Amino acid sequence: MLARITLAVVLLLAPIMGYVLLMGNLTALNYSLAQANAEKLDLQEETMRLDDRIAALESRDRLAGVAARLHMHDAATYAVVEVPRPLATPPSGIAFLGSLFHR
Repeated sequence: MLARITLAVVLLLAPIMGYVLLMGNLTALNYSLAQANAEKLDLQEETMRLDDRIAALESRDRLAGVAARLHMHDAATYAVVEVPRPLATPPSGIAFLGSLFHR
């Protein structure tokens, strides 16, 4: 008789406990999603602020002012310099197999 009562209680409580566990998991996922969305919005705002700051730092007027303070001016003459290329060496492999693969 005690076994039947225990079995009935387990059969009734198992789906209810499963439902409660699933709802708790769903609630935790909703909180995680809300936090991720808030972080995404914060990062988007920071990105916009930084883009505005970059645009201000790259403005031609500001760069002209910095160049004037550094006493910079346009070059009067231009020079073309040719840089010699380094000699190409074959890639080296394992020492005793190098002669077989790199001829």
